[in-house]
Amino acid sequence: MDVLGRQVWLGGIVEKSICLEIKIIVECKSAKDFHIVFTEYLDQAIYENNHFWIGNDWKDNDLKGISKILNKSQLDKYESGSIKRKLDQKMSEKFVFERSDNYVNPMDFDIQICGSFQETNIGKVKDIEASVVWRAGKALNSVVDSICKSNWSKFSSDLKFQIQLNKKYVNFSVEKQLEYILGKMGEFIILHPVLVIDSKLWKVKQNEISTLKFCRYLERNISGAVYYWFDIVNSEFLDEYIEKLTSFYKEQTDKKELTRRLS
Repeated sequence: MDVLGRQVWLGGIVEKSICLEIKIIVECKSAKDFHIVFTEYLDQAIYENNHFWIGNDWKDNDLKGISKILNKSQLDKYESGSIKRKLDQKMSEKFVFERSDNYVNPMDFDIQICGSFQETNIGKVKDIEASVVWRAGKALNSVVDSICKSNWSKFSSDLKFQIQLNKKYVNFSVEKQLEYILGKMGEFIILHPVLVIDSKLWKVKQNEISTLKFCRYLERNISGAVYYWFDIVNSEFLDEYIEKLTSFYKEQTDKKELTRRLS
């Protein structure tokens, strides 16, 4: 990772609290003597967004993770059990919809979606494992995973400390602890990975070739399921891409009447 840009918006459940954070993760690479040629295009695609949100994977992982934290805390069985039951009851479809109201979807960004590419010059086509683009994508995906794990670790530590603090200095109540966890579930972190490269980007379709300024690449398995995605930008058009992406996120957050934090 070469650059990490961060912007925070306030609003949502608690007034003046962080409800949306967007992180632009940038990897810069040089392969000037090679061309990136895309040969598959998708008008529409369904794929998982890069984001961190407590509640996104509730049944399979998040509830289990919170349960482990509560079980290892200073809470007795009644208190931890009561919090878990109330959380599970709260995680209804309506509740999740209300909490996700501040969510901004990067899939709505107007950009060409590509499904396969070759990295080539006149005399050579690189194997996929040797491709600068492929290796950069793997690195970006690793950063996304690392940020998600780090945020879960921070939430876990904060929750343990908050329970300890309430137990020691405040009159503890299940409702107060529940309110704290639900407040954290109102926070969304969008992770937007970008590869900036000095190679020319080309689009080949029906024997016609044209240049691309930028596009979104989807890495998929043999059944077509998307592992991860990232945007690829020709460095000559980086300013245009940044302007377009900034306008997109501003428009989306303005619709939700969120307040951008200036510092």
